[in-house]
Amino acid sequence: MGLLSRLRTRLRGSSAPSAIGPRFTPAMAEVWVELEEQVDGELKKAGSSIVGSWEVGAAELGRAIVGLDDDRVLVERYSDALVPTLQPFQDLHKGIAAAMQAGLRAGTSAGSLAAATAPLARLMEGLDDKAAEGWAKTTLHLEPLIQRCARPDDARDRFAAGGRVLRQACADADLVWRARLDTLPEAPGLWEGLTGAAEAWQLSITRALELGVDRQVKGLVAGMREARG
Repeated sequence: MGLLSRLRTRLRGSSAPSAIGPRFTPAMAEVWVELEEQVDGELKKAGSSIVGSWEVGAAELGRAIVGLDDDRVLVERYSDALVPTLQPFQDLHKGIAAAMQAGLRAGTSAGSLAAATAPLARLMEGLDDKAAEGWAKTTLHLEPLIQRCARPDDARDRFAAGGRVLRQACADADLVWRARLDTLPEAPGLWEGLTGAAEAWQLSITRALELGVDRQVKGLVAGMREARG
């Protein structure tokens, strides 16, 4: 290899970002403390996406039932029904601080990045089941609205099927989250790697949740419109 070729190879090697590796260093511990807010911000977006889709549905519902004697009661019922579906995603926000603190202790003690991320990997466990259970409770709370649909039994079954959509969205996003945490040692920096993992989870789950919620709400509204002729 000629001198010029060796120089080019050396320059390419020096410009390539190095991976952080498997160790959890004191410098990483300092960065870790600052990362909690960033990760939490991505986790919150999942719940916000559900609320956004639900609020759009509220506007459509209002137009569909305007003029009914109990239209305000039905809209309020619809609004309250979201609470159990939203709860598991709010719990993520409540749990991230404890997971990050546990990770800091474990990582510092073991000197291992894998030990630090283990509590984070467990953070999403059971979210799929909890989301599906929450949707079942939401469906039950919406029974007064379902009874106003043209075919209540069909409307109930269609809406309840949204639980499977939420379950799958959570399960798929959990795989993304765990995979990104597993490859964190290959990231060029702890900040980039962990915020990237949180963003990847958020992007995976948010779109699926938005589409799932929107589809079920539109079906419910359509059934109520049909009943009114």
